[in-house]
Amino acid sequence: MVRSLVAGLALAALLLSPVGGGAPPTVSAQERALPGVPAGPEVGIDLDLLRQIQEQTAAIRGLAPGTEVPVRVVSRQDYGRFVRERIEGDEAETALLNEAVRASSTWRLLVLLGLVMQEVNPIEVSTEVAVERVAGFYVPTLNAMVLITDRANAFGPQEQITYAHEYVHALQDHHYDLDILGGAAAGNSDARQAVRALVEGDAELASYLWAGQAIGAEALREYAAQERREREEAQAAQAEQGAAPGSARARPEIPRFIATQRAFTYRDGLRFASIGYAQTNDYSGVDQLFAEPPQSTEHVLHPEKYWAREQPVPVSLPDLPAVLGNGWTQLQTDVLGELDILQVLQEHTNTRAAVQAAAGWGGGQWVLLEYAGQAAAVLRLTWDTELDAREFYDVYAHGLQARFPDAQVEAATSQRQALTATNLSTELRIHGQDILAVIAFNRASAEALAAGSGF
Repeated sequence: MVRSLVAGLALAALLLSPVGGGAPPTVSAQERALPGVPAGPEVGIDLDLLRQIQEQTAAIRGLAPGTEVPVRVVSRQDYGRFVRERIEGDEAETALLNEAVRASSTWRLLVLLGLVMQEVNPIEVSTEVAVERVAGFYVPTLNAMVLITDRANAFGPQEQITYAHEYVHALQDHHYDLDILGGAAAGNSDARQAVRALVEGDAELASYLWAGQAIGAEALREYAAQERREREEAQAAQAEQGAAPGSARARPEIPRFIATQRAFTYRDGLRFASIGYAQTNDYSGVDQLFAEPPQSTEHVLHPEKYWAREQPVPVSLPDLPAVLGNGWTQLQTDVLGELDILQVLQEHTNTRAAVQAAAGWGGGQWVLLEYAGQAAAVLRLTWDTELDAREFYDVYAHGLQARFPDAQVEAATSQRQALTATNLSTELRIHGQDILAVIAFNRASAEALAAGSGF
């Protein structure tokens, strides 16, 4: 799930895009700014402090700096105003963009899997994530960054840590070329997400090490407490405003899978990079990870499998349009990784059960198809052992029943579950270490896709 609308199952791309799409901004070195962000009053920057952070971070990371990295620091209020005007400025254009997103293959897949509801407004969610949950971003193609501060005319510890984090991305880009690094996993969104976790985990680790040395643990604790108080006060004020007559519309609910992806990218990525660091007790261990990047999200979730060189098992599905004929079209296909499975399971079961059931993933593939304007998804998975496959089957079968409580149960055995709901029909089958899941628009199509897949 990278920041791209075509990143396969991880549509978080659209939802995590900091500026909502469109042409990339250009850098003005004279203004030390990105014209693609607000041109209003800029938060003051102590250039000597920035140079100091750069030097200290580069020394910790062990990578020599490249060219100068232009930076612009803006308040969250100004940035929010800019993003909302850009994304929501024209009501007619916004409506068209919403419909375009809803018609995209990735959005239709997310709806079929139950990760988003059909009525969710993609643009509202995108705006909420961009404005409230982004602290800064680095643009590899421009070698430039934007930092967003929650306090007016402030460049405190949080902004400094964010700057160190984003500066690590500039160092990575100079030495590893982030575009090439991500492009090496073309056609495999699971591998791309694993690489992104390495990139972000490395930046998290270096910025934390920098903060521990430059700011100090006690000062960080005091700052965190102050920040927590300010956040609670802001939330209380916002809740009060939301209850007032004529107040602004309610903030949209963020789909759960986005939080899961974010935790994977930053928390699990940090753990993965930290283990690499511990292997050599310095940053040469992390450099080795960049030399041989993780091949799957499983590698990041279970680092021991990375060091054991346990590779994903290639999984393929037949050419279903050719098998079924009669107007079927394949819209998109990609690797189905452990993180994808975890996100799906978490929607209708508890996190502990989802994590346990997703572990043991060996490989997977999904395909999205269309017939007469209606979409259907086929998921095929292989597991490390038959026990792992059985555990997933049982948990996912329970999850499907929870998702479609009023569905007619066509079959419920140890080998097959089949449900027929109002607008969707499902097939879930197990054979040894292999699983097939189908979510289609009616019973006949679900059974035809299962049979055409060789199950």
